[in-house]
Amino acid sequence: MGEELFKSVLQVQNGNKDELMFIIEKFSPLIQKYKRKLNYDESETDLIIALIEIVLSIKLNNFMSYSEGKLIKFINNSIANKSIDLFRKFIIRKKQEVELDFDVIDNTNIEDDLNNRILIMELLANLSDKQKFIIIEKYFKCRSDMDIAKNLNISRQAINKSKNEALKKLKYYILD
Repeated sequence: MGEELFKSVLQVQNGNKDELMFIIEKFSPLIQKYKRKLNYDESETDLIIALIEIVLSIKLNNFMSYSEGKLIKFINNSIANKSIDLFRKFIIRKKQEVELDFDVIDNTNIEDDLNNRILIMELLANLSDKQKFIIIEKYFKCRSDMDIAKNLNISRQAINKSKNEALKKLKYYILD
């Protein structure tokens, strides 16, 4: 490999997108390894974003007197640390999400079924159209955040933020 990685990182920092794709491909096995360990939707995307941020923030002057191996080890360690950080954030996010049980509708009693549907409709009425759409897609139709994001042409992070805001609103109305 020689100084190929040094040159690629420098070119990426100067805006070369082809070299960015080269680096992503080179570190793809590492990303796949941590993706399997994280085991949540969009973990691969989060790790690729982390790799891009790492590459853009590397101060190459710190590595010039070392072999390319030091740079590779730095990127590997940075991805490993980022995966730990992503896992912590994932756990925190899971704990914060309000678990909504939409299986409360019981077909054995039509009156209860109707009351539950009315309650759900009233709760959803407190949300914005976007939040309502996201909650219905996520919890009624069991779609992933990534699928919803593609449908709305916004980022997965924006979906997650809207979903969490909607769940907070629902929690407020349920407990109030």
